[in-house]
Amino acid sequence: KGVGTVWVYILQDEGTNHGKNSVTFQLIVTKGTPTVSFDASVSARQITYGDTGKKVKATSTGDGSITYTSSNAGALTVGNDGTLTVVKVGNVNSVTITAKSDATTLYKAASQTWTVNLAKKYATIDFAEGNPELTFKTDLTYQQTVTNTGDATPTYEIQDNGGDQDNIFVDSSGLVTIKKAGKYLIGASVSDTDNYTYTPTSANYTLQVLANDGAVIVNFAGTQPMYDGTAHTPVPEVHLADESHTVLTRIADVRFFNPLIFFAFI
Repeated sequence: KGVGTVWVYILQDEGTNHGKNSVTFQLIVTKGTPTVSFDASVSARQITYGDTGKKVKATSTGDGSITYTSSNAGALTVGNDGTLTVVKVGNVNSVTITAKSDATTLYKAASQTWTVNLAKKYATIDFAEGNPELTFKTDLTYQQTVTNTGDATPTYEIQDNGGDQDNIFVDSSGLVTIKKAGKYLIGASVSDTDNYTYTPTSANYTLQVLANDGAVIVNFAGTQPMYDGTAHTPVPEVHLADESHTVLTRIADVRFFNPLIFFAFI
């Protein structure tokens, strides 16, 4: 029921053919050495960043408590219950988990190791809104949402500027500024990170910017009287404007007699 040194005394009573005999010896009882083993049916051999519910489980033939430690807590942590959590994969391929059975009054401490392989999570990048078509106007900008399932910051570029680098620009956030109508190709690219592997590593979309044919604005000079059978001659000013209704140029003065009906052709 314990460990230590015990003296054992054995006495043989006197018999018909012999007298009394005795013997004394020392019995040393030491702590037992337990065996620690991992349960392969429960313990994970591989874990991917973002996985939940992965764990290890060890048992001991002794009566000491089981505690777990990680050989690289910066990459993979292990909880008191054996739960595994990936922190950062980086260039780490595997981590060793040690299960230790604590020493008790009857058993020595003992331990066993278990190797867990680490993997990055796969991620994708894409543009969510396809290939848009816009009509050109002054100070035209456009920004399309990037679907990014990882944690990399995309880098944006104009992959086809229509033959003139001054036609279109894109900033670090993906905001596109268009200076001229045309057909353009805008791209975004990423690199693998500590925890994500991208497939593919880039995406793009085609931006079609149509030329604006202009709009006619008729601006009547003076007041326009109601039609009463008498000919009136309000003088309209006709201007060509862009989509934002910014007047580009004055086209002509147009005079007519019936102010209720007016057609302007350019």
